[in-house]
Amino acid sequence: MYGLGIILIELLTGKSPVDAEIGLHGNLVDWARYCYSDCHFEAWVDPLIKVDALKNLNQIVEIMNLAVQCTCHDPATRPYAWEVVKTLESVRRSSTLCF
Repeated sequence: MYGLGIILIELLTGKSPVDAEIGLHGNLVDWARYCYSDCHFEAWVDPLIKVDALKNLNQIVEIMNLAVQCTCHDPATRPYAWEVVKTLESVRRSSTLCF
């Protein structure tokens, strides 16, 4: 699940694990957690998808939350595959996002 969380973060933010903007946070996951917990949602959204993301803000937040859950430091607290599928299906049904 950790790897899936990284992929979700990369897809939403357009950033790679070695992006210079991550700076003092040290790694992509810590940067993403900081932005998520401090409500810097605009930093989470890749400018290439920002217009569509604003139309589907609730769904973007759900996927962000899923990415944060998938990258929990304690593997026991990460969601199971069936929970991830259920969440992604729910997001797909309730949005106009293409994925």
